[in-house]
Amino acid sequence: MIFAQLSSTAGLLTNIRQGVPQFPDDVELAAMPSGPMGTQYIYDAATQTAVPVPPRKPRLITAIFADIAALTAAQQSAIWSDVSKGGLTSKLLTDAGRNAAAIDLQVAAARGLAGLSAVAKQATVAAYCQDVPNYLVNPSWAPAVNVPGDELA
Repeated sequence: MIFAQLSSTAGLLTNIRQGVPQFPDDVELAAMPSGPMGTQYIYDAATQTAVPVPPRKPRLITAIFADIAALTAAQQSAIWSDVSKGGLTSKLLTDAGRNAAAIDLQVAAARGLAGLSAVAKQATVAAYCQDVPNYLVNPSWAPAVNVPGDELA
């Protein structure tokens, strides 16, 4: 990287406007480091991060639901504990995705009842997973779970 310290930017701006690719005389340049953090390393890192990501689209909620239903009871319990902990600040109630209204209705219904059935919990988590596609992709609290909320377009 080139580090420059300008005491006056007017000369540089004038040169840029005139198409002259040079620095004014009052610029001090630092040398480019050589070795593992040198020019080639920086170039390689920049070009590797510039790889385009293929477009993705939300998976069908029924497909997400089926994947969640196929998980073990312990995994489903861990998912529900994580997504619903925190009361009004839970992940479910802070969701702002396209399924937020449906999720809020499910949570409101659960308050009026003794709780949600296992199927209702799975449907609620599937809706949340569609809004937050990487939520169930190898989470730290259940690394064996891999239920993406999106797929390649």
